[in-house]
Amino acid sequence: MTIADKPSTGGHAPNQSDPVPVESMPAEPVPSRPADLSVWMIWAAVMLVAIAILPFAARSQDVVRAIATMCGFRLD
Repeated sequence: MTIADKPSTGGHAPNQSDPVPVESMPAEPVPSRPADLSVWMIWAAVMLVAIAILPFAARSQDVVRAIATMCGFRLD
């Protein structure tokens, strides 16, 4: 290989600070949803169901006993 066969670097050796064409840069990854967003959504759904049950639980003692049993309380 002769000097004429080597690719030209514009008179200087390439280094890390040389500008890189945009086409050769990797695309930035798309940020995904945070993991705790799904936890908040599940918590919100549970709270909505719990609040929706309240009017029915206030009218029926059977529902109150069932909810208390699910929570580990025993009503006699």
